[in-house]
Amino acid sequence: MAQVTTPNLSERQTEIPINTLAFPIYSDERVFVTGQTGSGKSYLTSLFLARAKRLIAIDTIGDLEEQFPRMEEWTRNRSAKLKAGKNLRLMITRPALDEEDIPDWFEGIAKQVLEIEDVTLYIDEAYNVIPNRMLRKFALMLFTQGRHYG
Repeated sequence: MAQVTTPNLSERQTEIPINTLAFPIYSDERVFVTGQTGSGKSYLTSLFLARAKRLIAIDTIGDLEEQFPRMEEWTRNRSAKLKAGKNLRLMITRPALDEEDIPDWFEGIAKQVLEIEDVTLYIDEAYNVIPNRMLRKFALMLFTQGRHYG
């Protein structure tokens, strides 16, 4: 397992310059970032994914624009371009849904992501798309076999 060492930060220093962070996340890797509310998880992940050329970010709350600039809105046309091999960085903002409709919405997204291949998927606040119930077919495949599908 790789170990990441960061310098001791003084109380006055609150940000790590992006050029000192050499820990990219590739589309065939799984990474889970956890921490307390307000601890900088989304910011840290945005640094890791700053150089990702093929990225889909799911914004479940609607506040990722600041951490992920230069992202285009997810559309069927842009999804097709990703599937065709184009480099795109797409943002999907979860629509306002009743809790029972979330699994169906995410199942559709998971199916499309599996069809695209060789893309990095980032889900901010994953609990907002994965309720405490059984995952459906494509969502389960995405999390358990996603690397196999590229």
